[in-house]
Amino acid sequence: MSWVEYEVMSGNKKAALNNIKEIGYGYAIIGGAGPIEFYEKACRAVVIPSI
Repeated sequence: MSWVEYEVMSGNKKAALNNIKEIGYGYAIIGGAGPIEFYEKACRAVVIPSI
C-alpha cells in the first residue's frame, strides 16, 4: 500500500492530494468522489461529466 492509498483510506484526503502533486502528477481521477465541493475547494477540481 502506498502512502497516498493509506492517506485516502485514513480519511486524510488533502494530504493524499498533496502527495499526488509532489510525486509529479498533473492530474488525478477520483472515482466516486464526494462531497464534490471539498475537492473543488481543496484542489480546484473539475467534474468530468459521464458520457
